[in-house]
Amino acid sequence: MAFFDDHFLAELKGRCDIIDYINSAIPLKKAGRTFKACCPFHKEKSPSFTVNSERQAYHCFGCGAHGDVVTFAMQYENLNFVDAITFLAHRYGVALPAQSGQTKQRTFNKNALLELHEDVTQWFQSNLQQGSAQAVRDYLTGRGITSEDISKFRIGYAPEGWDNLIKLAKSKGYDEKTIQQSGLVTSKDEKATRFYDRFRGRLMFPIWSDEGKVIAFSGRTLEKEAKGAKYVNSPETPIFIKGQVLYALNHARRAFKDFGYALLCEGQLDVIACHRSGMNNAVSAQGTAFTEEHARKLRRYTEQVVLAFDGDSAGQKAAVKSIDPLLAAGLNPRVTTLPDGMDPDDFSKEHGLPALFDKLSQSQDFFDFLFYSKSAEVNIDDPLSKAQIADFITDQIKKLENPLQRSTYCQRLADQLRLPAEAIFQSLNLKLKNDQQPKNR
Repeated sequence: MAFFDDHFLAELKGRCDIIDYINSAIPLKKAGRTFKACCPFHKEKSPSFTVNSERQAYHCFGCGAHGDVVTFAMQYENLNFVDAITFLAHRYGVALPAQSGQTKQRTFNKNALLELHEDVTQWFQSNLQQGSAQAVRDYLTGRGITSEDISKFRIGYAPEGWDNLIKLAKSKGYDEKTIQQSGLVTSKDEKATRFYDRFRGRLMFPIWSDEGKVIAFSGRTLEKEAKGAKYVNSPETPIFIKGQVLYALNHARRAFKDFGYALLCEGQLDVIACHRSGMNNAVSAQGTAFTEEHARKLRRYTEQVVLAFDGDSAGQKAAVKSIDPLLAAGLNPRVTTLPDGMDPDDFSKEHGLPALFDKLSQSQDFFDFLFYSKSAEVNIDDPLSKAQIADFITDQIKKLENPLQRSTYCQRLADQLRLPAEAIFQSLNLKLKNDQQPKNR
């Protein structure tokens, strides 16, 4: 029998949104915070089968069937565990791990890795309170980071030195294999025989799993003219898959319901500034560009997302790119445009937290943001430019699930470009038709 380790199973379940999968099998209807349907496993007239997006689980109050996306695939498709995993992996484009013979032995200890990250987090926190870290604390004060921020986000400090963390881990009884697999150490030796601390002389931000366990770190340099990268992040490890992790999601997800939306920022300091202002629904991608996997994870908790990226050219381009996966995942994105060169952290320092709160509460519909972003780059009266804008925006409109929304945005696009609505609808319908055609290989 094939063996699937925790790392692979976490990746698979992160890709497989239970609402998306079950809705493709039986029609779901939203009922408050959950979805309902008549149970597919027994006959009933009134729906008693519920699916919880946040917990990624289902339960039938009639027959007692319950479980996660893998369990549902086993029951509904009549598959054993291995075949259900294989079925879901193929469906959601997850590469199956190579198997050695008939079995694959577990190659890591998840609990040991989590315990090591927790011990290291506490050590980083302790370092920040030492007398030798006064300059680091002064830096945080200068950036507007409060003691409450430090405590909530468990900010710490990795001291200079090549093996401080290694010595700490060994003193607590962790073996060489666990230390190396943690990603907290690295090696320049091609044969990886000599290791040293990955994080040295850096401000440390723990990265959490959805459940609030520390699974990685992001270290920021304190030197203005640093030779290396401003940020050094943990590599992917058996407990950390960066494309699936949203920074501070464990703090923010409950606030999504209170605000009615998730606030998407670019980095940790932006997220912390937003939480300080009371916008504790803020999250950011971690160590990578925002992806559809991130978007699908947000959709488990909310249908509305507001982007608050840097006001410079790079930030605005990142916002444009992030709209695509949000629409593809069925979310409704809006955009807050900050002054050029400012991120939420900068804005709060210059204008105050209430002003930041007000600014983030105001946002543009994704259509308006895309239209004005693209039209600012070209002569909108030029026929070729009109065609380019129409082509770009209809590419986004086609991702919308609701045909009434698509129709509304097509009409708005036609009005803005002063083009016949029929031409915009024809372009959209052609794109939708092409998407339904089988791809040539």
